[in-house]
Amino acid sequence: LDFCLTNVYEKLSKGAISVLKTIRASRKKVTNAEIIYLSDLTPLEVRKNLIELFRTTLISRMIQDGNNYEDVIYFISDFANGISLSSFGKEI
Repeated sequence: LDFCLTNVYEKLSKGAISVLKTIRASRKKVTNAEIIYLSDLTPLEVRKNLIELFRTTLISRMIQDGNNYEDVIYFISDFANGISLSSFGKEI
């Protein structure tokens, strides 16, 4: 399992690693706006990197219903949650 995730992680761009690091460091489910604010990336960069991360099994998303709105929240997937990403060779 670690070998498979290591291969996936090593192919990620620096921006995708930054977004992954931001989500993981928040220790909670985060919105797109929170990722933009915390990562210092532009909205377009965040969107591009989230799409890249969705091609992996490292993050998941869900729609949260509000009073008159729906918000998409992002989080580390159950599959990747127990894995230490710092052991993958690249510093995150």
